[in-house]
Amino acid sequence: MRLVTLNAWGMRGDWQARLPVFRRGFQALNADIVLLQETILVADADQAAEMLGPGYHLAQQQDREKDGQGITTASRWPLGRVLEVDCHVTERTYDFACTCLITEVLAPEPWGRIWVANHFPDYQPSHERERRLQAAVAARELESLAAASSGHVIVAASPAPCTPHEPRPRRSRHAP
Repeated sequence: MRLVTLNAWGMRGDWQARLPVFRRGFQALNADIVLLQETILVADADQAAEMLGPGYHLAQQQDREKDGQGITTASRWPLGRVLEVDCHVTERTYDFACTCLITEVLAPEPWGRIWVANHFPDYQPSHERERRLQAAVAARELESLAAASSGHVIVAASPAPCTPHEPRPRRSRHAP
């Protein structure tokens, strides 16, 4: 299985020059599952679909920033349930569309069900406490889903400013 995660940086910079680079890169990688952060989804633009091209099923964050920025999970395999975990854990997190987009990917054997968590926590360096609370909320939801419907669990997190002592999610596991 090939898994790719990327912060797309929205349509900032020279988007018209960046788009063909993304397309060629994703085509060359030929990933089965793609987790994107900072993608734009508005009435006249679906950045993830533009970048990936045909052949992917998309799960898109619904509660996005005012400019349409949010996260997207894409899979070559069909999708089942999609949940947006509310990561507004304190008053300080309400100025950002932080979430954990958990997507059930219905992959063929030998994989079977895969729970994919695209975790997009608070980005502010001074919000370490909030990021830890957000990770705990997402972990509880994943544990609950995996207990009720077994499968592999994959967690991908957007890099956030961390102190040297702050843990970063990097693991995947199989839930029996």
